[in-house]
Amino acid sequence: LIYPPLLHEAGLPSALRELAGATPGRVRLRLVGDEVERYDHAIEATVYFAVTELLDELDPDAAPLDLQLSREGASLRLDLGPVDPRQTASILDHVQRVGGTVRSPARTGERITVTIPCA
Repeated sequence: LIYPPLLHEAGLPSALRELAGATPGRVRLRLVGDEVERYDHAIEATVYFAVTELLDELDPDAAPLDLQLSREGASLRLDLGPVDPRQTASILDHVQRVGGTVRSPARTGERITVTIPCA
């Protein structure tokens, strides 16, 4: 995977905005609150590449991926959907390496929640 310069220079929110703009109609991005800020390099990279991996696996005819990024206390939370539960396997190892968790959907078409400690 190639680390995008914008992620390094401007941070996760800017890199996700650029990703959403580069994939018109495939991602609907919502950044919640003013607390979505700069995080540790490993955390920003994990979230960014989790999103890109899910996009790569997304069926071209599937509904757009809704992505919401928020800060909840000492954690960064990423809600994504709709996804196929099998898609979460590709990001699980990456998320767990930074101490995070992935709550997978029971059925296709539901949302997943990624929570990563960032305090």
